[in-house]
Amino acid sequence: MLFSLCDDQIKTTQAEACATSLAENKPSSKRVGDWLLGAILFFATAGVVLWQNLRLGILWDLSYILETSYRVSLGDVPYRDFPMPFAPLTFLTQAALIKLTGRVFLHHVIYAAVAGGLATLFTWRIRSCLSHGTTPTGTHPAES
Repeated sequence: MLFSLCDDQIKTTQAEACATSLAENKPSSKRVGDWLLGAILFFATAGVVLWQNLRLGILWDLSYILETSYRVSLGDVPYRDFPMPFAPLTFLTQAALIKLTGRVFLHHVIYAAVAGGLATLFTWRIRSCLSHGTTPTGTHPAES
């Protein structure tokens, strides 16, 4: 009988802990609204980038990036094999894209749309956290 009382208390405690855990993990309407707004901002920015690239190709600026990236994808090393007045990360990223997907313009447009969408999303999250005085995890900076 003593063991059955203890078992009942353990089961009750476990059930309460489970209910509390589920209540804490339940998505609030504010969190769902944040995700929805973030998705809208991401797709709006990506849409503008795609629209601008479909109606107007700025080929002079793009040709420099793609030509340099193509040379890197063939094995040339920036600063050793050719002079380059810029930091190489953009060119290395584009060279990796050329290696993975080939020399197709559309892949670079999609990359630009995703990069623009992510930049807008990160900017919005940082701005949102600064205006509420919290970190991206939802805690106050003094609590972290």
